[in-house]
Amino acid sequence: MCEQTLISIIVPIYKVERYLEKCVNSILAQTYSNLEIILVDDGSPDNCPQLCDQLAKKDSRIIVVHKENGGLSSARNAGIDIAKGEYIGFVDSDDWCEPDMFECLHDALAKSGCSIAICGVEHDDENGKALGSRCLNPGSLTLPQEQVLHYFFDGSSMPSWAWNKLYKKSLWENIRYPLGRNFEDIPVTRAFIMQAPEVAFVPKVLYHYSTRSDSISGTTINSDFWYLMQEVEENVRLSRDVYGGRYDKEARSVLAGHCFHFMRKIIVGNNRAFFDKLPSLLKTLKENGEYIRYALNLKPWDKVFARVLCKGVSPMIVFRIRKILVAVFK
Repeated sequence: MCEQTLISIIVPIYKVERYLEKCVNSILAQTYSNLEIILVDDGSPDNCPQLCDQLAKKDSRIIVVHKENGGLSSARNAGIDIAKGEYIGFVDSDDWCEPDMFECLHDALAKSGCSIAICGVEHDDENGKALGSRCLNPGSLTLPQEQVLHYFFDGSSMPSWAWNKLYKKSLWENIRYPLGRNFEDIPVTRAFIMQAPEVAFVPKVLYHYSTRSDSISGTTINSDFWYLMQEVEENVRLSRDVYGGRYDKEARSVLAGHCFHFMRKIIVGNNRAFFDKLPSLLKTLKENGEYIRYALNLKPWDKVFARVLCKGVSPMIVFRIRKILVAVFK
């Protein structure tokens, strides 16, 4: 039997003591055994530092890094800096993996010669109940860059998540996650697929993402969400300036959807600190109104409300009516 190449799996850790053991145990149980498991304690104030050290005693493949709190990007970068594997993967510390996840991803890279392999994701609630999955079945092992960019820009089956992918380490030679911001995986994933001729896909749900009420993406709107708007707007710019408008339908429909959702969060949540953002969000929504019908991040009834907003009806009225109707028909 040929010796397995080393895979480095990086787990950034902060205030997740309830979930950490399940996460790490799912990595230890992988059918692909030649792993370097890098637990990065990002200055967690709970019992995570002690748990990391205890887990390291359980298996020699575990390496623990204790560092001052610097955020998710800083933790991931710390792991990348010391990774010795030929391949790098990420697992968030409140999530877990199916036993064959890294074997399947590794095999996809080995067979295709690609630099990135991607698998499907199941979203679970805090009690482990399945909420839905995203899994692309392209009908072949690989997809060309043009089609991958289509899926990336429309946000449907190829989201920018760091953790449902396996990467050749060589990709990270000059790339790190941007510090001090959220939604940091969007520019990194975008940079990778823009230089990859093909990407490999495993049409199986192998990663389980925990949807927590206190997670970055699960909280109500805050200033960090404007990083997401910047990245979505950058996708629109790239479609226009680099690809001659080829992905305008995908990128601009996603932008319209985010404008609608952010306006809803501000108004329904009475987030007065962001009321000054409403005019610019409404302006952007109107500028991209013709793409609302393509928005995969809007439900059919929200597309109707978005079109009403584009007709000039007051956002306060629109979202008040929407709130009433949702309550009635929920």
